[in-house]
Amino acid sequence: MKNAKCLFGIIVIGFYLLFISTCVSAADLPQPVSHPVWPALSPAQYYWYEPAADLTAEQADAIFKEVATAEISLVMSQYPNKACIVKSIQPVIGKSKKGKKVNNGSLKLGNIWEGYSEPYPMDIALSTIQKMDLYYVSKSKNKWLLSISAVDDLYQFFFKDEDSARKFGNAVASIRNKF
Repeated sequence: MKNAKCLFGIIVIGFYLLFISTCVSAADLPQPVSHPVWPALSPAQYYWYEPAADLTAEQADAIFKEVATAEISLVMSQYPNKACIVKSIQPVIGKSKKGKKVNNGSLKLGNIWEGYSEPYPMDIALSTIQKMDLYYVSKSKNKWLLSISAVDDLYQFFFKDEDSARKFGNAVASIRNKF
């Protein structure tokens, strides 16, 4: 009986040691990589963005009206310290407010400059748009930046959410292709 208890104790200790060594060796093995959300959000993260340009003029106009109801901020490279709020967005053909003929169409923005109560409309000639880039900017109130590079300026539109920024870019690309 004494030998049976001793043998049982040795078996229990053996299983215990086997269990401990298994746990230690499992911790040493490479663990399967969990797939984090990519890309990880950083203060200025660039996102791959190729805008869809297949929207109809009516769909693009509906998107412009939808995103204009949200608070969109705009900063231009000509006036880097003057932010404005975009109140309306409308594609136009013909003459801009400055009387300059815009053959290939333009995007008319109804802006209210920071610190001013009167709106200041401006036009972006669609033919001058060269590319669009999408960024996440953590230090901004509106965290999604759609940067539109044009021949004459850089237009930085800030949106509260990624979906609005992507929709706006798709609408601009679609309208640009139509004119």
